[in-house]
Amino acid sequence: ATPGHRDPPFMHTNSVAPIHRPFASARAVAVAGFVGFVGLVLLATVLQPDSYDWTRDYISGLAAMDATFPAVMVAGFQFAAIGVLAAAAVVFRVLPRLSARIAAVLMTVAGAALSVAGFARFDCSRNDAACRAQVEAGMSWHSQLHGRAALFVFLPLILAGVFLAVAVLRTRSP
Repeated sequence: ATPGHRDPPFMHTNSVAPIHRPFASARAVAVAGFVGFVGLVLLATVLQPDSYDWTRDYISGLAAMDATFPAVMVAGFQFAAIGVLAAAAVVFRVLPRLSARIAAVLMTVAGAALSVAGFARFDCSRNDAACRAQVEAGMSWHSQLHGRAALFVFLPLILAGVFLAVAVLRTRSP
């Protein structure tokens, strides 16, 4: 290299070949998925009418059948699903432990279920008496699917956290 000349980022000094950074794009997709989810939750909350109370009502209500702009929150759930799936790929690849592999599989289940829950929209947007009465009168199949898919989001993610903790502790042990 000549004086004052700087190589492009991520390049070897005397080479034109890019440095291989394993799973850099998967990490970026995971972060983008989570950032997109948070951004779309905030946008969907702002777009909902005043009858939606973000401290009392379900986040699923932002994508409910009676929501003002449900597509925004449906997209948010899909961003989150993609983020979880990408994070699972990173965990599987980066942590060489059985417990990490189990965590990655659990995260994959959660990511797939998150996508299903996002598309299977809840019947009503508010956590109030009218919504409870509507649900008690008979939930639609998509609302039932949403609730069941949510179980396959939260339980695997909680268990994945335990397996990740074990993997990290064993990776750092001598």
